[in-house]
Amino acid sequence: MSNEDFDRQKLYQKIVVITSSISDCYSYPAWHSKIKRLILKLDGFNSIAMCAVQNASLIASMVKLRALHNFLEGTQRRPDDLVYSDYQGLSRQTFLDEGEKTGINKRIAHLTKKKETNCAR
Repeated sequence: MSNEDFDRQKLYQKIVVITSSISDCYSYPAWHSKIKRLILKLDGFNSIAMCAVQNASLIASMVKLRALHNFLEGTQRRPDDLVYSDYQGLSRQTFLDEGEKTGINKRIAHLTKKKETNCAR
């Protein structure tokens, strides 16, 4: 493999990581707008299972949203984390404010008294 092919392959891998993260941010909207209605029609699918799937899709969306924010912000927690500066032509950007980041972190990554549920009991 030539150096040019190797560089192209590395760039391709980086693009795949970023585009899949963007796509994964839509797990919850897809669940809420389409998949939930289909599952409600199935016999034997109970509310506990529905709640578990709903929360899993929300958490998946939040994790990827936070990862995408960290990428664009330039937050590199580990040496192999991708950040915007790994790509030519990209500049630092943020789209979550501190309150939103804290809310996501509390909701998905910490045991907290403020944790909310998304399922009606």
